[in-house]
Amino acid sequence: MGHRPPTGDRRRAGHTRITFDFFQAGNPADAAAPDAGAAIRLQGADLLTPEDLVGPEIEGYIRRARPAFFFNVCHGGQQGWALTRLGGWANRLISAGAGLFIAPLWSVTDANALAFAEKFYRQLSSGETVAEAVRTGRQAARAVGDPTWLAYSVYAHPNARVAFGE
Repeated sequence: MGHRPPTGDRRRAGHTRITFDFFQAGNPADAAAPDAGAAIRLQGADLLTPEDLVGPEIEGYIRRARPAFFFNVCHGGQQGWALTRLGGWANRLISAGAGLFIAPLWSVTDANALAFAEKFYRQLSSGETVAEAVRTGRQAARAVGDPTWLAYSVYAHPNARVAFGE
């Protein structure tokens, strides 16, 4: 997969500039994929795996930009053993320097995913900390009535704030 610098709105968290990239992804691919089945099926049946984000250009970009990644895809936060290390999106992105990674550990309903994401982004954009945005997002998802409101796993400093705009 060729490298294209992420696009989207530029935002800053504290003194660190981060980039949010929004995309819609399908269910994880089969378990034969790299990094213990962490592949995400994109539009057109292309697969994106943690192993696609390797190399000095990509890793340098992640280290410099400190992007935030929100994978609102079932099982996107799971980790498993790769050949020589713990694999999965969280390990790959955070170790490369991402400022935030968030994804559900198990299947979530569309209603739950929407409730969590809307409230999470609304809280972040109003200046709340990551921890408060996650707490409020979980409460919104819990109100939907599905017991998977705790599915979202978050890797970030809990007191980080996102400043929208320049």
